[in-house]
This record gives sequence, C-alpha cells and structure tokens, in this order.
Amino acid sequence: MSDKIALVRNGTTDGLASIGGSVLFNPVAGSTIRYNDSYTILTAAGEIRGRFAQPGALSAILRPVLSYTANSVTARIDAGSYANVVAQTPIQTAYAQLLDQNRGNYSALSEAYGILDLQSQAGIQASLEGLAPRSETTKRAIGTAAMDNVARFYRERLAAIDPAQPLGGTLAVMGRPNDVVVGAVMAPTMGVAAQTDSSVTSIREGVLPDDASAFLAGGYIRGSSPGMPGTNPAGGRDEFDGFYIAGGVEKALSDTAVLGFGLSYSDVDGQQRFGQQARGELIQGTLYGKVQAPMGVTVDAQFGAGVYQARTSRNVSLGATPFTLRARDNALALSAEVGAGYLFGTDQLHIGPRIAVRASQLGFTPTVETGGGPALRYDADNYTSLQGRAGAVLDGAFGGFRPFASAYYVREFEDRAAFFTANFANGIGPSVAFALPTRDDEWGEIGGGFAFGSDKVEFSVAADTTIERDIRNQSYRGTVKVRF
Repeated sequence: MSDKIALVRNGTTDGLASIGGSVLFNPVAGSTIRYNDSYTILTAAGEIRGRFAQPGALSAILRPVLSYTANSVTARIDAGSYANVVAQTPIQTAYAQLLDQNRGNYSALSEAYGILDLQSQAGIQASLEGLAPRSETTKRAIGTAAMDNVARFYRERLAAIDPAQPLGGTLAVMGRPNDVVVGAVMAPTMGVAAQTDSSVTSIREGVLPDDASAFLAGGYIRGSSPGMPGTNPAGGRDEFDGFYIAGGVEKALSDTAVLGFGLSYSDVDGQQRFGQQARGELIQGTLYGKVQAPMGVTVDAQFGAGVYQARTSRNVSLGATPFTLRARDNALALSAEVGAGYLFGTDQLHIGPRIAVRASQLGFTPTVETGGGPALRYDADNYTSLQGRAGAVLDGAFGGFRPFASAYYVREFEDRAAFFTANFANGIGPSVAFALPTRDDEWGEIGGGFAFGSDKVEFSVAADTTIERDIRNQSYRGTVKVRF
C-alpha cells in the first residue's frame, strides 16, 4: 500500500513534476512490506525532472530502491545478504547461506522470510542462533546407546551359556519386564551415565524340550552424551533414559554348540533442553551362538538387524512467532560381533584372554520436518562404528562364592562423520553442514561382580563401566537364579 501522486495535463498545468527531497516509508495497519513488493509513488503526464534522495533501510535486510522512467517513479523492496548481518558463528553462517541461496525461492519460504526480513540485526542473530538443530545430535547418541545396550545384553547372555550343560527346557525371566514397562510409563527417571537394570532372574523348568530354553528380560537404560558443538549457549551434555524388553529362544546343536534368536524393544527419551527433544525406539532381532571346545577355546558371535525409529521435536521462534518442528526417521540398524577366547587355570580359578570385533551402523534416511517456517530437510547419512576389543576375563569358584571380572581395551577404527547436512524443507541449492561431536578413538571397559548361593538359589551382583568415552555407558545388575 502506498500514496501516489499523479500529475495530469488539464489546461492549467502541463503535467511536469520537479522532484527532490526524501521519500518516507511508514508501517500501515493491516499491511506488511515484503521482499520484491513494488509501489508506483509518482506519475506525471508531462515529464519528471530531478531525483529523490535514496530512502533509508527498512530493516537489517530490506531496503527500498527507487527507479525512474520518463513519466513515473517506482519503489521496489530489495533484500540485502544475510551473510552481512549475522555473527560469524557456525549456526548463524549456515542459516545465512540457506537464506541467501533460497532468495529466488521466496514463495516457497515466504513464511520464514516474511518474519526474518523485517527484523533488526540483533533480532536476526538471536533467531538464527536459536534454530540450531540440537536434537539431531541427541537422536544419534540415543541410537548408539540403545544398540550398545542390546549388544551388551547378548554378549553377557553368551558368556553365561555353557554348551556342555543341558538347557533343561527352562524359561529364564531376567528382571521384571512388566514392571519395567509400567515404571517407564508411570515414573520415568533421568540420569547422567548410561546404565541398565536386569535385577532378578527366575527359572521355570519343563516348559520346553530338553535341548531348548527361552528367556524374557527387561531393564532400564540411562545415558548422556556431548551436546551439539558450535552452539550458543554451549550444548553441555544431553541426558536420556528409558527401558528395554527382550525375549528369545535357545537350542543346543550339540554338546559344544548353542544357537539362539531374540527380539528386543528399547524405548529411550532425551531430556528436553533448549526447547528441543529427541526420542528413539529400537526394534531389533538378534541371531547369536557359541561354540566351546573341551580344552577351553570359545568362539561366539551375534548378528542383529532392526529399525531405529527416531523422533525429534524443536520449539523455536522467528522473532515473536513460535514454531513447533517435528520429524520422524526410520533408520536401518545393523550390528555384528565376533569374539574368541581361551580360559585356563585351576578348578577354582579360570582366567584368559578374549578378543572381539564389533561393527554397527545406523542408516538415517532423508527426513523432512513438519511445522512450516524454518523447518529443515535432513539428508541421508550413515552413523557407523567398527571396534576392536582385546581384554581378559576371570571366573572363580570357591565353594558357594564365585567372583568374576572382565577388562577390555577398545579401539574405534571408523571415523565418525564430523557433520550432518540439511536444507530448508522446501529449499533449493546445496545443503549446509551442521557439526557433530567428535568421537573418542580409544577407551576402556571394566566390569566385575560376584555370585554366591547354594544348589537351589544363587545371588549375584555386577557392574561395568566405560572409561574416558564420549557416550558414557554404565550398567548395574543384580540377579537371582532359582533352580527347581
């Protein structure tokens, strides 16, 4: 909307316009100035002589530009570069690139431009910094922790299997799966270091053939990981917690080999920070087995495949306008571990080395946020890991008292991606990079505990922890085994 001066020939005047001075732009209720708007502010039937002074900027981005013909003056709203307005932070420069390259795609992103283009420099900087997609970092950490927990569960399950002992048609219940689910829904807890709880084990015999057994398990997961780097305020650590349930069957193939298959479900929620949150659900099937030679040599393996469904929510603002941006991704989750060991010693104490190789991958797909405005489209990427593990295990038996322990040096061979890429949901041009936390290449893992009891009942407590790792993992377990 604009005022227009029209000079005509009417017999008294010749329609000549002699101009100078300033052109003023003021807000009008019910109307919003937008990029590329055009206003004809003067027409003259005769001719136009002179020029107006160049108008001042309307905001940090928008400025009017006057153009002249022989008979008219037009004001068009032009836009400057966001790169010249933002502070040189990783988040602001990434969004500035997206905003500048998408200017020709204005109609698809008019909701975001319509707000940001009218902001002051300080307002633009604050809005763009607040758009940092922190939840993308959290969702990757949750997926890593959930997959690590499942691998640890089956690793410990394999360690407890002795192929030389009959499976006895038993059903083992580890933890309280029902209580886990109810507790997670009714009273979830938050923590700083990742941990799982599979506290109670009961055995039911005679429900399966003598060469087969089954198990049900449940527990809690807690964890934390570094927040997104390059953000302001700094990210700190992202905390998350949740639960898992698992069930499976095992069958003796011979006196030296056992094969099993299990299904697991993990549900982990991240703590809401800076208005953003991530949640992950991992559904995975795992095939696992163990061969143990009479001389003490053991070979074990596990192979898992499933779906990691990640959900993110970002509550952000452009100026005073809030947006809730949500995304969901179904990432293919793959993992495998192969290990070998040898136990030697006396009848009371066994100790020996164990080595293993573990590989895992989360295959994230292209994902588009809903919610309009500054919603992003995340590109596909793979989150991979390849670990070498070398350590020692110890197992003793002194009457009714049985200590056990393990210690590992872990080496990560796969370089983690330093960033993920994204564009606006309806954007054009190349995607921009957002940084991910660095990953430790080396760390340690130690664990231990003891068991005591009689032929009918055995109690055990155990704990394990990582040492100097970015995504912290700890677990504490107590177990009761009842033999009928």
